[in-house]
Amino acid sequence: MTFFSSFFLEPPAKRVKIAEHENNGSKYYSDIGFTDEIDEKAFGTKWNVIKGIKHNDPKIVELNVTNDEGSKFDDQAEIRLGWYIKNSIHLQKVSFSGCQYISDENMARLFGGSGSVDWSENKSIHHVNFHNCSFGVSSVKKMLPFLKSLSNIEYLIMNRNQIGSEGFELVVQATSERQLKQLAFNDCGIENISPLKDCHFPQLELFNICNNKIGDGEVECISNHLLSTSTKLQYLHLQNCGIGDQGARSIINALASNKSLQKIFFAKNDISTSAVALLSKALVTNHVLELIDMSQCCEGCNACVGVYQCLQRMLDVNTRLRGNQVVAEWTKKEMYRFYHCDSIDDSQSFRNACPECPVCFSTELHSHALDPCGHINCSDCVSKLQQTEHPECPSCRKPFRGSLKLHLGNIIFSSCVMY
Repeated sequence: MTFFSSFFLEPPAKRVKIAEHENNGSKYYSDIGFTDEIDEKAFGTKWNVIKGIKHNDPKIVELNVTNDEGSKFDDQAEIRLGWYIKNSIHLQKVSFSGCQYISDENMARLFGGSGSVDWSENKSIHHVNFHNCSFGVSSVKKMLPFLKSLSNIEYLIMNRNQIGSEGFELVVQATSERQLKQLAFNDCGIENISPLKDCHFPQLELFNICNNKIGDGEVECISNHLLSTSTKLQYLHLQNCGIGDQGARSIINALASNKSLQKIFFAKNDISTSAVALLSKALVTNHVLELIDMSQCCEGCNACVGVYQCLQRMLDVNTRLRGNQVVAEWTKKEMYRFYHCDSIDDSQSFRNACPECPVCFSTELHSHALDPCGHINCSDCVSKLQQTEHPECPSCRKPFRGSLKLHLGNIIFSSCVMY
């Protein structure tokens, strides 16, 4: 055991100045080894949790600091908290979500290796949340020693911090080759995500880059990730990213061979009907996707009609390919969400695209898919069929167990969306 580690585990009765550290021209002193009585006053209502972290209590695995709590910590308390986090062997989750008090100086004291803190490898922390802290790229530079030390990090949330493209590059480079499962940069002022090309996230399941104007030119690296046979990406958030037809085609073409992606969110991008039409080809060979959100993307109701017709062809193809599994594996998971405007229910063109009930020959925006065959009937006929002693599908004569309502107006093939 080193001098510093033994000193830390058995703090003396009074504070001792360990080192004087100069950071960007400012000197501040790293004082550790404070008694619990002093720390209790410094950390206030958060002391019970921080005390467990300080003394490596195996029951304390999570630290959630609110804006109100963290803003009351003085400079020395922040430095000591950094020490306690760094030396914990049980702490798994660290969250400063909503802590808008965090400045460059706060970040340096907490996570920048200031004073005598050496951010060597930390194997316990796997979840880090800096959602909506409003810091910029300079704070990212301060936290890099902390991020680089997390050998087992799995979840990193950076949403709503104006870190820009430079900050994005620093973060992905610092965490590349780690076991990250979720990486989120919602609304971070990012325009360039090309550094992803040189990074590798073998376990990544969720990537959120929504509300960043990355445009078509930056989508290729995401498409390449989807094309990789080793990718494990399941959820992709690209809402409001300034993506047009070129970027959409790149992603959609990659979907044809992708075997992992379950949900993709394309909402609020400028995508035309012609690009959407490519879905029918991509989804013929893709049996994994559960949901595609293209809300507020298309050029009016005619585009939505085109989307629906693509889905109808896809559903027919996959019913033939996979028989009774189509409803169980696709429809029951509330697969597709495509809506555009509030007036779509009144669109005659959309009604004309809706399926015709094989019993009464009516077209209805609120049809039902029978389980397990997947054939579509109107709600009235399904209700009557379910009242019979042995309900069977009027199209294939197979028994059915129930049905799933398909709202074919504002929301198609879905009544809810995750995230």
